[in-house]
Amino acid sequence: MYKKRNELKVAVFLAWKNLIFKKKTIAMIAAIIGLGFLSATFSSSVITGLRVMIEDKAIYSLTGNIVLEPPVGEDYITNVKEIEKKIRNIPGVESIDPRLAVGAVMYDPVTREKVPFTLYIVDAEREALTTWIDDAIVEGSFISKGTKNGIVIGGALTKKYSISKSLPTLDVSTGENVLIVLPSLGTKEVKVKGIYSLQFIATETFGFINKEQAMSLLNLSHDDLDKASMILIKTTEKGKEKEVIDMLKRLGLNVRIYSWQEKLGTIAQFTDSLQIISKITMVIGLIISFGTIYIMIYVNIMQKRSQIGILKALGINENTILYSYILQGMFYGLVGIATGYLLTYVLVSYFSTHPIPMPMGDVTPVLEYELYRNISLLLFGVSVLAGYLASRNAVKDKILDMIFKG
Repeated sequence: MYKKRNELKVAVFLAWKNLIFKKKTIAMIAAIIGLGFLSATFSSSVITGLRVMIEDKAIYSLTGNIVLEPPVGEDYITNVKEIEKKIRNIPGVESIDPRLAVGAVMYDPVTREKVPFTLYIVDAEREALTTWIDDAIVEGSFISKGTKNGIVIGGALTKKYSISKSLPTLDVSTGENVLIVLPSLGTKEVKVKGIYSLQFIATETFGFINKEQAMSLLNLSHDDLDKASMILIKTTEKGKEKEVIDMLKRLGLNVRIYSWQEKLGTIAQFTDSLQIISKITMVIGLIISFGTIYIMIYVNIMQKRSQIGILKALGINENTILYSYILQGMFYGLVGIATGYLLTYVLVSYFSTHPIPMPMGDVTPVLEYELYRNISLLLFGVSVLAGYLASRNAVKDKILDMIFKG
């Protein structure tokens, strides 16, 4: 034990003496490893930020944290008021939003353009509490409980705000009347009260009217409105859906219950495929870091073969010299990781206040602790391995060869 401790002390001394005269080399290696660290963490954080943005937009406009759907073979959930009373008392439930869906078509009699969309009949106040639709109004205003003649439509249905060039749209603005063709009810004229846009086309092919207007527009009674095509549930915290779902199942409701993860599987597949790019970038960064440290240590050994030979002649064993170069590799790795942390922090801080514009919205990078930890450990391991592989054979040469042929 005492011998090993002395070997380690000598190895630390030799490593330190090697490093203090190579400040420029340390700075260069730190920059290279730091950039490798940055490329891995930043690209992954942008992809994670994109995933979170898409998920949140879908959750707070399409599915809620949890969505209840009609039982198999049924078109509607019935006795909605009774179901709401039971759900409201469940811990973790923040708001409930029943939606009754009707297929409809907007029609322009002048251009004869037709735009199919889903018309949702909602309680305006509950819709505002559960989703982001009311916050996403880009023109006009959201419907209220007292709105007698007004519809809010998604930007994807209008020429002005649509982000797709392939889907049919109408040239319509707020305050204008539009014709809506409803099944078995003929054509109705409705005023556009507001237009919303989340820059996410999957959420913008809807229209919203309140229950009061639905009674006159669609000739529905109070009993007709006690049913829903879906019920969105917003939980107090994202990630706690399983606990709420377990309690919902105990109620024995005649509905199908899904978490947002189950309903948004396609989105998860899309973002997971993007993570492949990030992993490739990370592997390239690790290879570059390994190569840089390996070459620098190997070149250093070749330049100091005579010195290493003299050290061996003085009685310093091979393991001590090997440890000294492994310690150098560890030092390079730690300095590179610290540089990478700093560069990543600066970039992420900047883009947190200046989000990256993308077609689906502005993306803020999201750093995950697990990613930081894994990349740091991998880089540290690569640094140790590079120091070991670069020096293991070189220190085994014969003393005279090293001194006279150095």
